Parts: sequence; C-alpha cells; structure tokens
Amino acid sequence: MIKSIEKNKHLTLKKAPAQINQSLKTGLEFLLRLAISDKPVVLSEIAKELDMDYTRVNRLFGTLAAMGFAERTSDRRYIAGPGIHVIATLGLHKSHLLSVAVPHLYSLAKRLNMRVALGVLWGRHVCYIFHGESNTPFTEAIDNRKLYEAEHSSIGLAMLAQMSDAEIIALYPDSNGDELNDIFEKVNIARANKYTYGGYQHDSLAIALGEPCIAGVAVAPEGKTYNEFMLVQELNQTAGKIYYELNKKKGVVNQ
Repeated sequence: MIKSIEKNKHLTLKKAPAQINQSLKTGLEFLLRLAISDKPVVLSEIAKELDMDYTRVNRLFGTLAAMGFAERTSDRRYIAGPGIHVIATLGLHKSHLLSVAVPHLYSLAKRLNMRVALGVLWGRHVCYIFHGESNTPFTEAIDNRKLYEAEHSSIGLAMLAQMSDAEIIALYPDSNGDELNDIFEKVNIARANKYTYGGYQHDSLAIALGEPCIAGVAVAPEGKTYNEFMLVQELNQTAGKIYYELNKKKGVVNQ
C-alpha cells in the first residue's frame, strides 16, 4: 500500500516536464489511492497525512465523484467509481497485453506445473496483472490489486535491469548508499544472467518481456525440483510468443 503520495511522487513521474500541473498530478494520485485502497478513503486522514488543506482535498475528490471515478458513501467517505473500471478495461483492451498473454501463461503453467505471473513496472512498484496456476480461474488469476516493491520482486528486478543506472537512482531518491548498493547488486546480476530471482525468499524466477521492455514474466517453483536453464528457456519462449503476437495486433509485423 502506498503510504504517502508526497513520499512516493516518483511513482507517477518518470521524467518530470519543465512545469507540472500540480492539481492534475494530485488528482491522478488520489485516483490511484481509490484504485488500490481496500477500504473507503477518509478525506480528513489524507489531508492530515499530506498536510493539505481539507477543503482542497474535498474539492478534488468531489471532482472525481462528479466524473464517475469515485463514489461517496453514506458516511462521507469515498470508494472507487465505475470510471476506474472503464479506464482499466479500456487500457487492457488497448494494450492487448492481457488478452494475448493469458493463453500462453496458462500453457506455461500447465507444462511446468508451476505458478506463473505477468507484471508491469510503474515507478518503483510492480503490479501483477496475472498470477496463477494452470487450474486457477481467470477471475482469480487477475484479481491482484496490490503493488509490490520492485527490488523485492523477480519481475521488478528483471525490468529494473533494463533501465540505466541514472534512471534507477532517480526512482530511489530517499534511499541511502547501502540500500542503493543492495539494489544495484541484484540488478547487475540480472543484467549479467538475463534473468533474475526475486521475492523475499528468492522463490521466483523472471525475465523481461519485449524490446523495449513492457512487462515481465515469472515462474515460481515453490519447492519443486527444476532445471534452471530449462525454466529460463521456457520463459524466453513464452515471452517471445507474447511479444510477437502483441506486435501483430499493433501491425508492427506482417500478418
């Protein structure tokens, strides 16, 4: 869960323009809060946490509600509105990523008899848009609204490895030298191996998908005996098929 919009401002801006519209930026960050919150949002708590004027917070959430992105509850709190679902649905449809990837992910999970995952990197967090096994119902496999720290995720590390050192440093402005060294140690291993282990117990293996990288694919052995080279090969083949079909959808390659 995002603790503070101000503390996590690197989430939304990879490279800031010369002049930022602060109201738009804050409004979109409030929208994110609604999307990932497991309970109704309390405006007074947000105003206090961010040291913002309550009237401004109330006005911004009122605007989101008027546009259908938020709904006000009977006790004057806010939850996600239908507009968020529209954006999510249209976004996934426009990118084609989920529709193209799902058959290949289920096939991979069945061949390996392991849990597989597909995730995207946003700022320094990973959002898993598919996470399941061959028998996991589709609705459960995509029902994952949490954000995970990239440095503790195999997919996150695989995607960080595709970035420059300067871009990575810019994502962690509040990290000390030891923390950055730890991140770069993992990233450099991923760069050298072309794949990475991740998770708090190093329980998953992932590769980056696409050139330029647009997502990451991972598999979790979860205690099963496996051949590391074989897993990497399977991941690369699956990622290659997904990326090829995505490009076909976009007309980048010949039909």
